[in-house]
Amino acid sequence: MNGGNGLDLPWITRRFRRKMGYRPNLADPRTFNEKIVWRALNDRNPLLAETTCKLGARRHVERVVGPAYLPELYHETADPVTLPGLDLPAEYVIKPSHMCGRWFIVTPEAPAQWERIVPEARGWLETTYAKRHGLWGYWPIPHRIMVEELLRDARGGPVADYKFHVFHGRVEMILVVPLRSGTKARSYFDADWNMLPFHRGYPSAGALPRPERLNEMVQVAEAIGSAFDFVRVDMYNASRGVTVGELTQYPGRNPFVPARFDRHYGSCWRLPMGVSA
Repeated sequence: MNGGNGLDLPWITRRFRRKMGYRPNLADPRTFNEKIVWRALNDRNPLLAETTCKLGARRHVERVVGPAYLPELYHETADPVTLPGLDLPAEYVIKPSHMCGRWFIVTPEAPAQWERIVPEARGWLETTYAKRHGLWGYWPIPHRIMVEELLRDARGGPVADYKFHVFHGRVEMILVVPLRSGTKARSYFDADWNMLPFHRGYPSAGALPRPERLNEMVQVAEAIGSAFDFVRVDMYNASRGVTVGELTQYPGRNPFVPARFDRHYGSCWRLPMGVSA
């Protein structure tokens, strides 16, 4: 069986079982992790593909809450050879529109090394992320290179990452990746900043201070997420104000510890009716 566009169901199922410790029931998914896989195999909502693209996500955010909640986009191109000739500020981020986990951060302390950036950016453009990871929403995305504003916190340092899990327009879970050198620890909170008693894939970072503008971040995330049965809205409490980084339709699948929370957050997500593989 194949989920379409090259998605290999047996491979996806084996990979899921190795990582999660249980075989996914994709005929009747109940857990959060099962429903992410079900979405990748079955849900062909065009808005998923539009907003999986980082440029398309920007358009959706601008339509819903306005451009003030977006980092400035300095440039986008399909030809990375043009990048060295741009008139850019002292610091910025270079990243692909169609992939996750790839970027270059340029600052006065870490100036652009174009002899490295240009070939790697060309490699990004040649990579079909959907084929590698089995995620349908990445297939229709145009391959582009983006140059965006580098966000800073109020003290001029790097910004912490707040990932709002929005189910049917309601924030149920906030993943926080704090700025701590040498650790991948992270913590989870509800919309009222009560720490949630589980971890996923990484050790807990413990209690963290409630961010300024939390209420505004929740309101923005819920407005953006109202068009989806589920979406993760990645946001920053930057010096420029609340800023949306990207929308994530297929967040990383990691086991919940304790495992009961996998089913709990699965129950928050009502899948669309009448959709089949």
